[in-house]
Amino acid sequence: MARPNRFTLRVALEPEETEVLAHLEHPDTLPDLLQADRRVWVRATPDDGRRTEWSAALVQADGGALVSLQPTLATELVQAALEAECIDELDGWFVERTEAPLGRSRVEFQLSTYAGDKMLLAVQAVTRVRGGVARYPDSAQEQHRRRLLDLIDITNRPGWHASVIFVVQRNDVQAVAPDEGIDPQFADALRAAESSGVRLIGRRCQLTLEETMLGLPIPVDLWDVPIRTG
Repeated sequence: MARPNRFTLRVALEPEETEVLAHLEHPDTLPDLLQADRRVWVRATPDDGRRTEWSAALVQADGGALVSLQPTLATELVQAALEAECIDELDGWFVERTEAPLGRSRVEFQLSTYAGDKMLLAVQAVTRVRGGVARYPDSAQEQHRRRLLDLIDITNRPGWHASVIFVVQRNDVQAVAPDEGIDPQFADALRAAESSGVRLIGRRCQLTLEETMLGLPIPVDLWDVPIRTG
């Protein structure tokens, strides 16, 4: 495997070892795993004008765990789980709309109850892991912090609630935590959000070559030992 640019992987398809280019959905995903010796699974993509006929789907981590390379999958998994009413922390809440307005951007879901309460639910896909703990975010960006501050504002409205669900797209983790080495301001904002009533939910995924499912709950550890970078 090689990486010609941030959005593309060059992989050899088994068994003929034919080289193809595969699109990488999130260019900042797992730089430590996307190395020459890693095994990657790709899938054919529709003819939508994209230069590559393949998309990177999975990569194998140390220890054999599969890791999803498709962050949009997290939202699909959460929506399916909501519709099946199998997220215990959101029992009694139903999807009212998707892509709901939040400040200057949008949030994945607006939920409601039969009693008329409203909730905005943000979905965060997580792939980075250090020491058995998933770390978020991948990079320091103002939009990550702004989203949390906007959710805090939502909780100040009568009848409104806010939640964030961290979907770790691999199964070799015991918790999810903010990465203070990447973005200490995000970590502070996340702790402020929790203190303000924003519910924080953690889930890891169960992945096989045939399917990916939203798996077991994991704690959101707001005071995990920071990993410094640089």
